[in-house]
Amino acid sequence: MVFKDDFLKHGSVILFFSAIGYITGYLFHAYMGRVLGPEDYGTLGSLIAILSIATIPVGAIQIVIANFTSKLKADKEMGKIKSLFLRSLRKMSIYGLVVFAALAAASPAIAGFLNIPSFVPIILIGISIVFSFVSPVSFGVLQGLQKFKQFGFNQSLTFVLRLAIGAALVSFGLGINGAALSFAASSAIVIILTILPLRGILDQKADRDIDTPSIYRYYWRVFLVFMGFTLIMNIDVILAKHLFTATQAGHYAAAAVLAKIAFFLSGIIITVMFPKAVEMHAAKSSVSPLLKKSMLYMVLLLALMISACLAMPDFIVSVFFGSGYSESAGIIGMLATAMGFLAITNIIAYYNMSLNRMGFIYILLAFAAAEIPLLFMFASTLAEFVWVIFFSMAGLLACMGLYMAKTGT
Repeated sequence: MVFKDDFLKHGSVILFFSAIGYITGYLFHAYMGRVLGPEDYGTLGSLIAILSIATIPVGAIQIVIANFTSKLKADKEMGKIKSLFLRSLRKMSIYGLVVFAALAAASPAIAGFLNIPSFVPIILIGISIVFSFVSPVSFGVLQGLQKFKQFGFNQSLTFVLRLAIGAALVSFGLGINGAALSFAASSAIVIILTILPLRGILDQKADRDIDTPSIYRYYWRVFLVFMGFTLIMNIDVILAKHLFTATQAGHYAAAAVLAKIAFFLSGIIITVMFPKAVEMHAAKSSVSPLLKKSMLYMVLLLALMISACLAMPDFIVSVFFGSGYSESAGIIGMLATAMGFLAITNIIAYYNMSLNRMGFIYILLAFAAAEIPLLFMFASTLAEFVWVIFFSMAGLLACMGLYMAKTGT
């Protein structure tokens, strides 16, 4: 099989739609930060972190679906893709309802831990869990089929709708409850739109002869990877809400939202790299040139983003959140650099997953577990909090580099 060098073309498509999604996503946070104020915005940040942790299986599902769709596409087995899609859609709907019910039952205890006066916002943002469990199925098939235009359009539309709906609900006086509800409303609309480009697959005759055991085996390993990254990406916001004052937690949440752009940039590269790497590996083609190209683009993007955060932190924070978040400017540069380390780690992890090499999981989970006690023990101020994260992410990247040196590319 001959693979065209279309990485830059497809990457540009994803970059364009991701830019729209990121801009509107950060406008959502900027708007909410200004309208809600540091205390309620800190609460919203912790709720979003809880949503991310509760939906850890979601990201894993998308990668699993994309992986097996890519393999089936390489073998031209479209009927099996249809069966994979429909079966996954049904199961994920059930799982989403179960997780939502569990979160709803635990909402009073969660509200107490986070010092939130009402558990209603937890229930409202929890509604989106059901939709969050379903949408990765269609997004995974789109990614596996390399329908990057449809994939990117619908991903960016999620953020556009969230901003529009959230701003409308908050302006109607719903406050934090309106912001939380916007997540469910936007996800529900996008789910319908992601299924439309798959009509060609749905017209195929279903072939139910799918190697289900291998899918489950792969899923559990990918799940552990996602659990590691999701904990690292979200536990800081939750612990900041627990360890510091409401205002300090709001300042940290604002800085984290901006700094984590560095990590989310890796998603642009991975969206294109992963299905191509899986298909190339299935065809027994060399995948290492694709990794080198991915790393090059990643480093260039990170250099631009981190340089901006280090050179003009006050300007960046004031543009997005206003003058009320001045403390955020003092930590954004170091935090963005730490997230840059994690972004490169993310590229390495996905590359190894595409080759079905999963030994790095132990490294990732060890650092994810160690970060929690380290933050409790050594972070009495926001500055110390960020330094712990910085050295943790640098250590993780160094260990991943050693893993690559040992296993080879």
